[in-house]
Amino acid sequence: MELLTKLGIDWKLLIAQAVNFLIVLAVLYRFLYKPLLKFLDERKRRIESSLTEAKRIESELKNLEQKRIESDREARRQAQEIIVAAEKEAEIRRQEVINKMKQEAQAALEEAKQRFESEKEEAMRSLRQDSARLITQALTKVIGKLPSGEVDKKLVSEAVEEVSRRRTKS
Repeated sequence: MELLTKLGIDWKLLIAQAVNFLIVLAVLYRFLYKPLLKFLDERKRRIESSLTEAKRIESELKNLEQKRIESDREARRQAQEIIVAAEKEAEIRRQEVINKMKQEAQAALEEAKQRFESEKEEAMRSLRQDSARLITQALTKVIGKLPSGEVDKKLVSEAVEEVSRRRTKS
């Protein structure tokens, strides 16, 4: 201890300062360091909790984005199916309309042919009557009298048939 005295150190004062230091250290540890550590631990826990929550939210967001993409794909696929179905339906309707128009056109053509044939027959009948009348008039002028009887009617009928055959050939 003499050594301490020679160096100018009062050992009683040194011990008192050491005790004071330990008391201050104990007080600081209890009232400052522990609450500070507790505060830092709590802050660290909140940060970790926030990071975990952020990761969970990010993961959930990715899942939602994936679901949205899948939903969009499904909607596009369904829309494409609807379009294809509508195109098929339109094609079927178009074919039905075309077939109906063809049938109507065919019916109109058949009706026109029948009308033409009936008008042709009517014209031929009228032509035969007119031809018979003209032949009778011509015979009356040539012979000088009106043909009568079965034989004359037969001659007129044969003449009309001959005129009809010649017209049919040309």
